[in-house]
Amino acid sequence: RKRRPVRKGRKPLRYENKANISMPLRRCQKLLHGILKHKFRAFFDRPWDPSEFGIEIYRPRVIKKMKEMNLTVVQNRINSGYYEHPEQFRKDVKKGIDNVRSLVPPNDPIHKAAVEIHKDFENRWTDV
Repeated sequence: RKRRPVRKGRKPLRYENKANISMPLRRCQKLLHGILKHKFRAFFDRPWDPSEFGIEIYRPRVIKKMKEMNLTVVQNRINSGYYEHPEQFRKDVKKGIDNVRSLVPPNDPIHKAAVEIHKDFENRWTDV
């Protein structure tokens, strides 16, 4: 039986295949990719329903006013070329994190996770 040759290097990430995206936005994609690997990403990468996690909503009226934003929406927007400048990307990521922070009380572990991801994002933002 013939053996396949060992593949050198790594698989390309999704964002590396887009030729029409500027370098600053490629850095944004890389930053987003890192955040999507975070252990608490489940609260931020899709539309968020507090009842799914057994959480009583901290401010129920906020849900009605809140713009639906999560990291999957941000990823789709950056891959489609929606953003023209990294600040637009930053604003949407922060909005997605703030949505979660506004729904749960400050002493909740999910709120603490949102604070941790926000700090991680701000630390990584300096590279962009």
